[in-house]
Amino acid sequence: MDVHVDTLLNRLRLGHEAPEQLNLSDPVHTPFGGALLYPLQATVCSPMEAASVLGIARCLLELGAPPNIAWCGVDGCHTPLSRALCLGNLQLAQLLVEAGADCTFALLRTDLLERSCFDPLLVGWLLDRGADPAAPLQRSSGGQPYTAALACPTDGRGACAPRCRCPPVPAVGLLLSKLQQELHVSRQLSKLHAAAGSGQEAWLLRRAAGCLQRLLAAGAAPAGAPDASGTVVAAVSAMQPADWGAVRSAAFQPPEWTPEKHYLFPRRFREAAREVLLVARRGFSLPANPEAGSPGSAAQEANRCCGAQKHATAWWLDGGIVLCIIKQLAPSAAHAGADRTAQPWEPSC
Repeated sequence: MDVHVDTLLNRLRLGHEAPEQLNLSDPVHTPFGGALLYPLQATVCSPMEAASVLGIARCLLELGAPPNIAWCGVDGCHTPLSRALCLGNLQLAQLLVEAGADCTFALLRTDLLERSCFDPLLVGWLLDRGADPAAPLQRSSGGQPYTAALACPTDGRGACAPRCRCPPVPAVGLLLSKLQQELHVSRQLSKLHAAAGSGQEAWLLRRAAGCLQRLLAAGAAPAGAPDASGTVVAAVSAMQPADWGAVRSAAFQPPEWTPEKHYLFPRRFREAAREVLLVARRGFSLPANPEAGSPGSAAQEANRCCGAQKHATAWWLDGGIVLCIIKQLAPSAAHAGADRTAQPWEPSC
């Protein structure tokens, strides 16, 4: 059905119904022979006020518009979720997440990191809502939109050939690759502006280090982990030694959970840790066991070894033991023993 996107958005903004034969999964025409846009894409990118954009997007989602469409344009490769986050519209982003938007795709398969200048708060926002940085990240294939950092190295067009079996790319390697490219672009642009200095690069490095900390806290493999794709080696080799030195610690060392670093971890883990601390503070009761109170019993000996102490009718765990338990359950604990020594492919700082 031949419908202009502006006409469709205006109908929805004024409270009219969408045409019955309109397929919201297909792009529609823009005025004056412009490019085709998905209705939800046009809504997210619209310059209308945030309240109108939110209302139209809610209407489109209720009508069945897919929340995980992807496109590439002058603003990079995006999904509605990644574009809403780049524009700072968190209400719209939350609406898209509730409608089933893929947080992992928005974080790692779009240009969100570059367009947001590696904003660690946006990375944390997506991790809090289920983005999985430890999931296998395959190269782009099938002609679908992709971020340039995931282009297949064996195919000049960027998409994996049918017989190509590229190994998955780690999230840390992807971020380092994006960071290296952005630093290169920033330095090339600074040559065109006499007033530009190194402040922009230092700012990017600090923000990228914050993103790396959050990815590792959520369970992503560190830079020293085995990487069959070679993404980490390629990105680090192309970076200047000083740049790599600024982010090396954040890329190699998964943060250990402490009360001071609690904010770095995903919301689901933070809530579970809070519950453990509350239970330990309030005490807990155990099922009645006739042998538990007998001197020298196995139950009493186990409680003594794990630091449990009985007061009246409740039990408490030693505070140090509670903190140790939470630290071992943190997502980053799986890579706590990763090799942090200098690798042969690292540039000397």
